[in-house]
Amino acid sequence: MTNIFLDTQSYIYIFERMDSPDARHFSQLREEHKISIVLSLDNLIEFSQSSTVDQAVALTRSALSCSPKWIDTFIDIQKQEMRQFIFTKYMNKTVETYSPYQNKFTKFFNGKPVSPVDFVIAAFDPLQKEKFKNKHEEHARVLGELKDHTKNNKFTKAINDMALNNLIVSKLPQQELDLLGFTLNDKRDLVSFCLENRSFLYKACPSLNTERHLSDYRSANPNRNPRLSDSIDLTMSSATFTYVDVFVTNDGFLHDGLQYVSKKAPSINTKLFRKIHEYKFC
Repeated sequence: MTNIFLDTQSYIYIFERMDSPDARHFSQLREEHKISIVLSLDNLIEFSQSSTVDQAVALTRSALSCSPKWIDTFIDIQKQEMRQFIFTKYMNKTVETYSPYQNKFTKFFNGKPVSPVDFVIAAFDPLQKEKFKNKHEEHARVLGELKDHTKNNKFTKAINDMALNNLIVSKLPQQELDLLGFTLNDKRDLVSFCLENRSFLYKACPSLNTERHLSDYRSANPNRNPRLSDSIDLTMSSATFTYVDVFVTNDGFLHDGLQYVSKKAPSINTKLFRKIHEYKFC
């Protein structure tokens, strides 16, 4: 069965335009049991940005009606990729191959498990929406700096190394390393190893590699100022693009960016479509 990921706009077009070619083809694929829908926490966060909580809940329930297969979050995927690289390449240990797929949705609020619908309702709270907004606005600001560095020919190797260094440090399995007795100097040596072996690192960490190329594509477009949606798209697509069979996005800029990623990383086998009904012609 084909694992297929739809971005939020694709969901909206399908569930709000039931007579569209996309909706008809989507229904046909589901009826014939040819696809397994992949859903992430990032989808739910975007659902919570709807105009009303009723719209957010309706969209969530529509997606849940497809019996989705759940996938880890952007942060969890990158941390697990980094962990596997460190244990296998740096420590020469054998570890279980990482799979980002979950058996069910797991999220907690105030220490209690919540359902996807409950999560979306809680995320619709103005304070929660502001937290998500602030996080992505900061990310969009960083994308803007990358664009400015590229536009002004200031994106030097030193800046690139510093950015990668910070990314690696943020993804280290700190608690496990502490339990293994890693000192601060040991961790510095580990980060140096990752930097010196970046080609192997990117190959072993496809989400990191996708984020790298997608960030490059966005920063190389001087006429497009990074927006909040750019950050959301980048984190969502970086987390899922290399782990699904088909990725569908109605966002033209994201589609072009992911095409760029595929060219830069030919090992990625994910099929990319602007409209889901195009999938039947592949």
